[in-house]
Amino acid sequence: MREFKVNNFITLKLEGKSTNIYVQGQRFNQCKFLLLNIPVNKISTFDEIESIDEAEGKSYRLNPRSREQIDFETEFWGHCSNLQAWVENDYDTRLLHRTIAFPLLRKLAVLGDRKAKRAFKEEIAKRLSEGLFNVYTYLKKGKYFEILDKTEIKSAFQDFNFSRLNEWPLNEVLPFLYELAELGVLKAVNLFKERLGQRITEGSFKEISNLKNKRYLYIFDRKELDNIFQQ
Repeated sequence: MREFKVNNFITLKLEGKSTNIYVQGQRFNQCKFLLLNIPVNKISTFDEIESIDEAEGKSYRLNPRSREQIDFETEFWGHCSNLQAWVENDYDTRLLHRTIAFPLLRKLAVLGDRKAKRAFKEEIAKRLSEGLFNVYTYLKKGKYFEILDKTEIKSAFQDFNFSRLNEWPLNEVLPFLYELAELGVLKAVNLFKERLGQRITEGSFKEISNLKNKRYLYIFDRKELDNIFQQ
């Protein structure tokens, strides 16, 4: 059995063919994801990548069988290196897959790791603002939003990278913008009105009725609605 102590809280063990994370001696059962074996001739594709979560989909498209080609000990030491870098960089969640980084950071904060307590809210807000759909949905489903109060959530979305919405599923964009508009994020209000106006002018009566039933049309005043329906 291989064992590597990252800090006073985290230890990694290679048990059989599996790398397992232990936090203060208790096994931490979370998805373990390692990004390795990116083909050298594809490295330029990753020049603008800022996090493991951003690289995730691209790595699989480039080399979907790469994980099958990694031996267990190499994978173990890869995890050790990643976790050590994560700790040394003040729990920067961009350095780990979201399914490890956030649950582990939450656990460390609960156990009294002072650095983790400081980083937890900051990391949630930072990752929300970057605009990645997979990170946003993970944090929402995991109820990480509840860690922040309404002011902190609004502040995070004031800095949101709205250009990322072009990468989101189309059916997710309007509900998201509506949520931000309800929070009072001015850029979201303007973008929501713009997108919604396009949907109204290009849509059928059935679609317009659907938008009305979702209460989306209440974002407009009477004059704005008149202008849209006159187009």
